[in-house]
Amino acid sequence: MYKVLICDKLSEEGIKILENAGIEVDCRFEMEKDELKEIIKDYDAVIVRSQTKIDAEIIEKAERLKFIGRAGVGVDSYKKGYNCYECSWSKYYLYL
Repeated sequence: MYKVLICDKLSEEGIKILENAGIEVDCRFEMEKDELKEIIKDYDAVIVRSQTKIDAEIIEKAERLKFIGRAGVGVDSYKKGYNCYECSWSKYYLYL
């Protein structure tokens, strides 16, 4: 079973979609960066909005992480280019 961490408030409908798909969802809002760095290793995916920033320090601690989702507009929650090849960083992001 996949385990997803939701760091910023998300609609109940969105959370139910994940749970109905058999995904274990853990909602932890307003975490300090140090706490996020400590627990991120236990998750397969993380979903953020505008408040939580995912940077190199957090990604380096994310041993199981397969997916970073951003609910909202833009990609300012990610450090562009971190651990990417020398090409357009936009190919690593999925826009919906």
